[in-house]
Amino acid sequence: METFKVPVGTPQTVREISLIPSSGGRYEIFVDDKLVYSKLASGSHIDTADAVELVRRYIRA
Repeated sequence: METFKVPVGTPQTVREISLIPSSGGRYEIFVDDKLVYSKLASGSHIDTADAVELVRRYIRA
């Protein structure tokens, strides 16, 4: 599976989100190789709207 990176701090649109299968109940969201959400760490599953907002906040920073 391919992923691509967009430099933070430049005007951008998220063009792709890659879902990479794993095991052990792990569900994690990374932006530019930085972990921004972990189901294992939080103990709960994030809903889609919250996940999108989390990514938006990170790329605007």
